[in-house]
Amino acid sequence: MKPKNTICLWFDKDAHEAARFYASIFPDSKVTAVHEAPGDYPSGKKGDVLTVEFTVLGIPVSSKALSTGSFRRA
Repeated sequence: MKPKNTICLWFDKDAHEAARFYASIFPDSKVTAVHEAPGDYPSGKKGDVLTVEFTVLGIPVSSKALSTGSFRRA
């Protein structure tokens, strides 16, 4: 059965570590993809993890976990 909701998690940093943690504690859970920056960018460098796709209890986190740095309001 396809999930009715889309899960989106936003992390300051360590999205990959968080996804691995969730995958380790819930059954039918796994990290399915890790996307890294192909080159340097204004707030980071080549190889930084930008997004992580994973499943929790068989439910895909299809919007990805974002590892984008701090969010500040002006």
